[in-house]
Amino acid sequence: MGRGNGDGRVGISKIKLGNGVWKAMGTIDPALRGYQALEHPAVRKWHKWVLGEYEPGGRVILLTPCSNRKPYPKSPQSAKIRGVLRRLGLWDPRGPGYMGAPKDVEWLYLSDLLLLVPYERATEYPACCYDLPPDAVLGHEEHRSIITGLLGKALDRLRGRRIVAYLPSKHKRLLIEAVDGGGLDLVWVNYDLFYGHRRLEETLRGVLGR
Repeated sequence: MGRGNGDGRVGISKIKLGNGVWKAMGTIDPALRGYQALEHPAVRKWHKWVLGEYEPGGRVILLTPCSNRKPYPKSPQSAKIRGVLRRLGLWDPRGPGYMGAPKDVEWLYLSDLLLLVPYERATEYPACCYDLPPDAVLGHEEHRSIITGLLGKALDRLRGRRIVAYLPSKHKRLLIEAVDGGGLDLVWVNYDLFYGHRRLEETLRGVLGR
């Protein structure tokens, strides 16, 4: 939730947890730590939104991993990706997200808890404040099955669009299990913390004909 800054912009430095309690964005809500987060009302509400209401924009989807740093847009890797989009003319600095928003592509984070998180909503609760790493999901058969099952349904909403997937190995495993050979138009980019963004830029340039 935001608060006015007096200059027409909306502040997003804090989120409201309920009962009038405000928490600094970037800290973890204890109720969203570990497997218990799957039962949290805010997480269930997010899943319902992704599966039933979310409508992706654009013909090209950029799919990147969530991060242990919250909110995701403040992570170093997100900063590099923003740089890629700026160089390609795919960034609107006045857009509704953190430091702006992508244009002509839909940037989604693949989350091991929330399934899919649009860049513009990545600073919102609960995306800003949970802690459930991919290892915890991959290492627990029941929760892995729950997440990949829900993710598969969420990915159905991306059919008919080209998906540029820039994911590390653990997120890639979740995606492959969720898709289960299900006919998505996927373009894979080898993930690398140091040089992968260069390959990502080349791939997006080719996909978009820029």
